[in-house]
Amino acid sequence: MRILILYSLFLFLSGFGSATFAQTLHPLLSDIPDNTAKDLGPYACSSPQGDNGVCSGITDFSGFTYDPYRQQMLMFGGGHATTYRDDVDVFHFDTLTWQPAYTPTPCSQMNPSNFDADKRAWISTGHPGARHTYDLLVATTNTKEFLLLSNGFGNGHCEQLGTYPGGGRVGHYNPDTKKWTFGPNSNPPDSWSKLGSAEFDPQSGLVVIVDQHTLWTYDPVNRAKTKRLEHNAQNLGYANNLVYFPPNGNMYYIARGNPTLVFEINLDRTNWSKSTVTRMNDITGMIPSTQESGFAYDPYNKIIGGGIQDGKFYAFDPIGKSWKVKTMNTKPTGSSIGTLRYHAIDFDPVNNVFIFMSGPYLNVHTWAYRYANTVPTGAPVAPVNLNLNIQ
Repeated sequence: MRILILYSLFLFLSGFGSATFAQTLHPLLSDIPDNTAKDLGPYACSSPQGDNGVCSGITDFSGFTYDPYRQQMLMFGGGHATTYRDDVDVFHFDTLTWQPAYTPTPCSQMNPSNFDADKRAWISTGHPGARHTYDLLVATTNTKEFLLLSNGFGNGHCEQLGTYPGGGRVGHYNPDTKKWTFGPNSNPPDSWSKLGSAEFDPQSGLVVIVDQHTLWTYDPVNRAKTKRLEHNAQNLGYANNLVYFPPNGNMYYIARGNPTLVFEINLDRTNWSKSTVTRMNDITGMIPSTQESGFAYDPYNKIIGGGIQDGKFYAFDPIGKSWKVKTMNTKPTGSSIGTLRYHAIDFDPVNNVFIFMSGPYLNVHTWAYRYANTVPTGAPVAPVNLNLNIQ
């Protein structure tokens, strides 16, 4: 119980809010040295019945997000010219493996008569259609749900529609009941771009969505969206990443390119229209050149890290306004990390590791990476070298 209280305090200080759930400190993760990535093995998956796409294509232009209440990663993606699997894939920290939460809709059922165009979901199963999700997946701490904020599009190997017609609504997934329900329309011009980026804001309990021209909020409790700001930021780009930074309460938009740009999102939560989106021009260090990629917050080291290319890990310090680049060591020694699979990265504070996926299309691996085994000042936590199930 004492460890649970201390860890709940840590979650609160880190911006996750308090939580009461079983937590797994895995022995295979506890011995990872600083700046080392441990190979957790090839990614195993299955395609929907009748789909001739590659099931690992779920990561194409897509990613996953950390569920702090259940200590698991939740992934949804695919679509367009890749796999049409519409399952939520779950990374479990007790087995260190991915397992689908439910059976995907068979290809034989992906036809016009079984398609709810308003929800962009299959009627027979209730699953939203596969789609690129970019950085538009969010886990909420007030409703304890997994949100799909990306509307679907494109033709693929499996579905028989040619293109996705109709609307598209915010998807709400309950990881306990394994059921989807749907909120308001998520299509432009009455909503954000499908290439925007989203992050849960624990201070307001709202989801913040930033695209090339606008800042929106989405209330997961009342299922209401609000356009808050038309910003004039230059070179914001698209299909990038938005990360909440608890030490100052701001969000940071990491924009791929040469050089990688960073925009500071200063949120005025009493008057959202006074929020600002400002490019940071005084950044020092080894500023990287990155492709479409993912980033996540490490509360132990207070850095925003990711953007992995050719085995190199990129870390941004918003307080020091600087970049660091590290060539990652591997376990086993000599393993090849390669490049991050799009947005497939997030951080587990229980084990103090980034979980990410990388590698070529037909040889995707899952990795656990420890930047440094440090503890935030003033935030007591359970030791990461214990194998405990905390109740």
